[in-house]
Amino acid sequence: MVAVDFASPVLAVFESSGAYAVNILREDQRDLSMRFAELPEGRFDGVNWHAGATGSPVIDPILGVIECRIVQPIDTGDHRVLIGEVVEVSCSEGRPLVFFGSGYVGLA
Repeated sequence: MVAVDFASPVLAVFESSGAYAVNILREDQRDLSMRFAELPEGRFDGVNWHAGATGSPVIDPILGVIECRIVQPIDTGDHRVLIGEVVEVSCSEGRPLVFFGSGYVGLA
């Protein structure tokens, strides 16, 4: 599942596509994570990616990706939760970038 703020311009993109991809970044891709968190527009400009099995953007290279078809939207508070059915998964070797407790942390 993903939760998207009602005010986010990407909500319409998610809903019209009927799918989404969860890109799992490598621990050395912190700058890319911050770029996507801070840029409301043009976040894919200059970023290598390809359309995955669902047509959703898959960043190249990354640690892994989980592609989902949206099966149920649920409105809660100021977000729409998009429940997805996994249709494609891929992963490679490496360590994930982890954001927890308002910051980036390493895995022990």
